Amino acid sequence: MSIRVQKVSYNGERIKIEYEQTNPHTLGIDSFTMEGSDKPSTNFLNALEALREHIASICEFSADYAASIKPRGVSVSWNRTDNEVVSGTVFAVRSVTQTHSPFNIHVPVVQFAKHLEEFPSLRAYLDDIEALLSEAKAYLDGDRAQIEMFDEEAEEEAEA
Repeated sequence: MSIRVQKVSYNGERIKIEYEQTNPHTLGIDSFTMEGSDKPSTNFLNALEALREHIASICEFSADYAASIKPRGVSVSWNRTDNEVVSGTVFAVRSVTQTHSPFNIHVPVVQFAKHLEEFPSLRAYLDDIEALLSEAKAYLDGDRAQIEMFDEEAEEEAEA
C-alpha cells in the first residue's frame, strides 16, 4: 500500500503527520492524521533543519535573520498519476522580542514542475522536502528517537 504524506509538522513536543493511503478493499484513497508525542529520530530533525536555508533563500532573508528561524514543517500536493510532489510550502517560526507570540513564516507555494528549469536551485529544495516526507513515513513505521533506558534519578541512586 502506498502512503503519501501530505503535511508534516513538529513543534518540538508533538509531531503531526497527515497522509493518504490506498484502501486495499475499495481501491479508494483514505486520509489519516497521526499525532504523537514520541520524539522523532535525529534523521527527521536533520531533514527538518535542512529546510532553514531554503526558507531564507526563497524569502530573501539575510543570513543573520535566517539563523533565528525554526522550521516547523511542510505541506505538499501530489500528482495523482506520477506519484511525485508538484507543489509545496514550508512553514517556520521566529521569536520576536516584543511579543509573547512567535512570528509565523510561510514560504510561498512553489510549483516545482513549472519552475525547476527556470530556478535550478529549487531541485535541492524539493529534495530536502522529499527527505522530510521520507522521514515522516519512517516515523509512521516506528522510527523514533532513542528512548533513555534509565531515568537520571535511577542512575544517581545506582551510583550512590
